[in-house]
Amino acid sequence: MNYKQKLKHQSDGWYNDGLKRAKIHDLTGAISSLKKSLQYNGSNTPARNLLGLVYYGRGEIVEALVEWILSKNLQVSDNIANYYIKNIQESKEELEIANNAIKRYNQALNYANEGSEDLAVIYLQKVIDTGVSFVKAYQLLALLFIDKGQLKKARKLLKLANKIDKTDPITLELYHELHLSSRRNQGRLKENNNMPEAVTGEHAIEYKVGNETIIQPKQNYLKSTVKRLDIGNIIIGMILASLIMVFLILPQVTKLNNEKTNKDIINLSDQIEVDKSQIAAMKTQLEEYRANDASTKSETKSNTGVKDSYELLMSVNTHFAANDMSDKDMVADLIKINKSALGEDGLAIYKKITDEVYPRYSSSLYGECQSSYENGNYDNAKTSLEIIYKINPNLDNGNAMLLYGNTLVKLNQTKEAKVILNEVIEKNKGTDAGTKATEELSKLK
Repeated sequence: MNYKQKLKHQSDGWYNDGLKRAKIHDLTGAISSLKKSLQYNGSNTPARNLLGLVYYGRGEIVEALVEWILSKNLQVSDNIANYYIKNIQESKEELEIANNAIKRYNQALNYANEGSEDLAVIYLQKVIDTGVSFVKAYQLLALLFIDKGQLKKARKLLKLANKIDKTDPITLELYHELHLSSRRNQGRLKENNNMPEAVTGEHAIEYKVGNETIIQPKQNYLKSTVKRLDIGNIIIGMILASLIMVFLILPQVTKLNNEKTNKDIINLSDQIEVDKSQIAAMKTQLEEYRANDASTKSETKSNTGVKDSYELLMSVNTHFAANDMSDKDMVADLIKINKSALGEDGLAIYKKITDEVYPRYSSSLYGECQSSYENGNYDNAKTSLEIIYKINPNLDNGNAMLLYGNTLVKLNQTKEAKVILNEVIEKNKGTDAGTKATEELSKLK
């Protein structure tokens, strides 16, 4: 068995373990096993698809979409991920409910961090009332009820969370805290086996030892647990997408009355959501490359081009969206990207950026090239024309490429000039640029 077969065997083994765990509702264990499977073989689409399903079962739809988009990039046809993605896209009402649930959860999380537990409870109750099976919402609301002493309500929520995922460590920890709170309420909590009976107050626990009373501050269990229930950067991305909808799309809708334009707006909003999921998918793929352990180092060289290309693309896309980077700098990075290393979604983002940046920058650079050529600064002209040749070779109906060929002639780089002039002739037959290139080439023979 060679090295690659061993990696595949390990990946398949962890996938089978994840599948077994998922079947018995050990979703936390399934996630752990499936992530290990993907560390050994990132192209294991069944493992990635199952990981998406497990996330979906926990109510984490964005994370599920990330895995399915990555799976689709790895295997375009005969992939059940296409069915999952299509179902979500067609269930726009369900997706909207889930999106609102996530936003309310985040708001509740903020309120809980700020000490406004009553407001947090209201928002979380709205999430639960939608019928969404959202494990983290159950956990946070149960935590708040435990803190308020409403233990029956907390127990009911923890049962719902445990029914979905029987081994989630936060759910199990909350069950333990629920048990301790129940004992405190009955006045039977003792520290270890030798601690005398304790009297619990709102902010402290009092212990009587002989004639002395020891007051011990209560551990701030609420705040420490709330921090662990933060969903993370993918949800922030989803909120940003919603903000774009509110501040960029909806104001335009109020100005437009005809049906065709309204359809364009809807398509644009859908594209924004898709872009956010694509970016999240690329971030996840990059994390997987970084997470590869020593056992996969022999494949590092083949993955380096992919990792670097995705990192550059993500960086440029961020600056492109923020409009805080010059065309010159963006082009310098875009040229370095290996397009063959990008998946379908990566190529879509790459094309969106280059379709706008390349024509704009090449046009401004072309004027500088013409000026440098006329003033005899052929080295400067060549440097800029090389960039134009890479990003927009057919600029000005082939005249930009012709200028490049003529510049090489002036620099006595005859061999390179012939290659460029022949290309001008081939691509611009019957045009002014083609005719002039033919004339210039005849002088070199």
